[in-house]
Amino acid sequence: MDDICTSLPYYQQLLEELKIKKGPFQGEYKCWHCKINKKNMVHPADRQGWEFACGCSPLKAVVELALVKMEILGEDVGNDDIQDRQLKRSLSLTDWLKMSYVMEEMIGFKANWILDAAARKAGLQAAADNLEIL
Repeated sequence: MDDICTSLPYYQQLLEELKIKKGPFQGEYKCWHCKINKKNMVHPADRQGWEFACGCSPLKAVVELALVKMEILGEDVGNDDIQDRQLKRSLSLTDWLKMSYVMEEMIGFKANWILDAAARKAGLQAAADNLEIL
């Protein structure tokens, strides 16, 4: 799935937006979740080669940014408590893995559905065609 997504031009465009512009990790990448929650970076020796400076996977980070651009994620949540108002809707790596697994098991979701409208339509149509009416 990573290969399919990385070949999409929109993936590359979003990846470029995640690049860190200044500081000691300049030129590396940090996902939306870790940026708004001010998560500390992981030293390069302590992370796997495919991870961002924040420790998240590139696919998770790009899909999350696409969801922010779709205005599904990224808004302030909570109305009552000051602490609630400071929370942002985002996906932690654990959230992403759970969401991806559940959606894949339910309807055959693939990450490229979020990045490519034609793939999304085809995938959802295929899922609808396979529904059994009880």
